[in-house]
Amino acid sequence: MFSSNVCALDSEPLMLRPNGEDGTCGSNNMNLGRNIGTLAAQYVTLSGCQPNEVLDVVRQRARSGSRADGHRVALVVEGGSMRGVYTAGSLVALHIMGLWNLFDNAYGASAGAANIAQFLSGMGDVKADSYYRVLADGRFYNPHRVSKIVDIDFFADEVLTKLRPVEVDRVMASPTPFWVSVADFVTARTVLFHAQAGDLPLLQILKAATAMPIFYNKLIELGGVRGFDAGFTNPFPLLEALAHENTHVLVLLAAPEEYTSPALTARELALIASRFARGNSQVGRMFEEAASSCDRLRDLAHGRTRSAFDSKIATIAPVSASVEMTTQDPELLRSALLETARGTLRLLGHPEDRLDELMHAGKL
Repeated sequence: MFSSNVCALDSEPLMLRPNGEDGTCGSNNMNLGRNIGTLAAQYVTLSGCQPNEVLDVVRQRARSGSRADGHRVALVVEGGSMRGVYTAGSLVALHIMGLWNLFDNAYGASAGAANIAQFLSGMGDVKADSYYRVLADGRFYNPHRVSKIVDIDFFADEVLTKLRPVEVDRVMASPTPFWVSVADFVTARTVLFHAQAGDLPLLQILKAATAMPIFYNKLIELGGVRGFDAGFTNPFPLLEALAHENTHVLVLLAAPEEYTSPALTARELALIASRFARGNSQVGRMFEEAASSCDRLRDLAHGRTRSAFDSKIATIAPVSASVEMTTQDPELLRSALLETARGTLRLLGHPEDRLDELMHAGKL
C-alpha cells in the first residue's frame, strides 16, 4: 500500500515549475499534425508534456500486442460520478485497440477506478453502458432521497455485482497492476491500494473509492483506513503514477481542458464540517484547499506546469462539458460516451468499425 499527501503538488520530489520553452508541453490542439485531426478535435483535446511520444508508444503496443519495449506506461483515469462516462468512452476506445492488458500500471479515483476495473477485465466494451442504462433511472441518484442522495450501496452491491458485474477473477489475474485512490478519514490523506494484492476484496475497495461525502456520507472500512471518495480532493492519481517512476503516462480526464474547480462556498464548507467532518479539522481543511489543489493537478496533467520527474504525459479530455456529476439524461450520457470513444479512436488513428458494430448490436 502506497500513501501520498493529498494533491501535494508543491512537495519534493513533485516540485512544479512553468512548462518548458521547447514547445513540448501544453495543449497540442493548435498544432494538430498527425496525432489529432479535425474529426478527433470535435470530441477530445490532447495536451500534456511530450504527449506525442506517449501516443506513439501506445499505438506501437496496440500494433505489436506486447509491452516489451523498455518503457513503463501508466494509465491514469478520472471519475467524477456521472462525468465518469467521458473516461468510460475513452476506455472503450482503448479496449477496441486491444490495450486492456498492455499497460504497466493503472491508477483510478472515484468512478474512474470502477471504469478501470471493467477495462482490465477485458469486458469494458459491454459494461460501459451502465451509465445510461442502469445509473440514470433514479435508483442511483435521487435528490429527494435526502439521507442517501447518491446510493453507493446500489452502485457497489447491485450494479458492480449483478447488473454490470465486474469480472473480479479477470481483474485479479490481469498483468497490469491496478492502483485505487481512496481518501482516509482518519489521516486526511490519500491512500493508494494495490487492488490485486488480495488483502481486501476488490469490490470493497471500489465501494470506498466511490463513497461520496454528503451525497452518500458513509465511510467504508478498509483495514485501518476509513475510506471515502478521494475524487473531491485528488481527482486522478497522477502524482502517484509519477512517484512510481512510470516513463509514459496516459491520462484520461472527465472534464474539458479549460475546466477549473469551483471553490466551495462558506455554506458548503459549513455543511461538510457539520455533516461529514464532524470535528475532524484535517478533513475540513482538505475540502477548504480542494479547489486550488485540484487545479494545480490539472495544470500538471495539461502541461501548464511540470514536475521534477522526467515522465512524458499525454492527457485526453472531452471537449464537451454537458454531463455533470448528477446528470440523469440517458441520451446525453450515451452521446458523451460515444463521442469520447470516437474521438479517442481518431486521435490514436484507429478504425471506428468495431465501435459502430457495438452500437448497431445494441451493446452501446
